[in-house]
Amino acid sequence: LLISSMQDRLVSPQCSVDLVRHWQAQHIQHPWAGDDLPLDDAPWLVQRYQQQLRSFDSTERRFN
Repeated sequence: LLISSMQDRLVSPQCSVDLVRHWQAQHIQHPWAGDDLPLDDAPWLVQRYQQQLRSFDSTERRFN
């Protein structure tokens, strides 16, 4: 999972897109946060992590 910000001015958002394509990873982009996503919108970031953890938990239950 790679989480990035569409309004990042420190690193081009295209770099994240390229990494995700190369790694074949899941990608979530914040629509308005800048290069400091945890400060710009911490609740949004926490929600994304919680969703990811819940998806891991449900996947684990299916395979056990």
